[in-house]
Amino acid sequence: MFQFKLLFLVTAWMLIAISVRTQHNNAWFRATLSYPLTTKLKADGELQHRRQSGWGNNNPVNRHLMFTLRNWIHYQHSPDLKFSVSPFGYFYHYRVIEHEADEMLSPVREYRISAAIDWQHLLGSRRLYMVTRSAGEYRMFMGNPVHITRLRSRLGFRHEINKQVRIGLYDELFMNVSGVTRNHFYDHNRIATNLEYDFSKSCKLETGYIFVDRLLPYNEYAIRESNVYVNLSCRLKKR
Repeated sequence: MFQFKLLFLVTAWMLIAISVRTQHNNAWFRATLSYPLTTKLKADGELQHRRQSGWGNNNPVNRHLMFTLRNWIHYQHSPDLKFSVSPFGYFYHYRVIEHEADEMLSPVREYRISAAIDWQHLLGSRRLYMVTRSAGEYRMFMGNPVHITRLRSRLGFRHEINKQVRIGLYDELFMNVSGVTRNHFYDHNRIATNLEYDFSKSCKLETGYIFVDRLLPYNEYAIRESNVYVNLSCRLKKR
């Protein structure tokens, strides 16, 4: 009964979030390939592509938004605590389309170094976890001498329906602590719900919805985005 109640709450939140009027509709896609280095250490290769609605339409895959190539090193200190470092991330950003002329602007290249700590805590005995993620990012934009340091903090809950299926809900805040004016300390906030499914011993699929309130660095007002996403993750066997 508890599982059905939680699933109902997450579904209800998704429907409410989708009904909120947004200025942009996006679709995010990501593929991750993992390789175990030791019993506690693994390396990830990540490829991501995001798309956005164009000028005068609501099609979430109409225009390019971002391409990403990034690697991660993860250290699983304990079942509930993980440390991660991304020594290299390459991002190819297209302009968020607010005006017709934005579709013609050239993309911006970014190199990024990141570090993160993930922690989870079991609540009671119903396979319900409180999950947190704290991270820092150093963002270097090509052609711009000013780089940005950004912090991000996530708090959420994850419920394991069974060994293969998990659902979750979280809020994540992004804050710029250097490289921007005081008015742009706030970067954006994400409220999301997701579903994870392990369709094999080595691969899983994650999908969900993210509502984003974003303050772009060249704007004085925040915009609202509606995002659906699909992530595919697979693990290689160590020889």
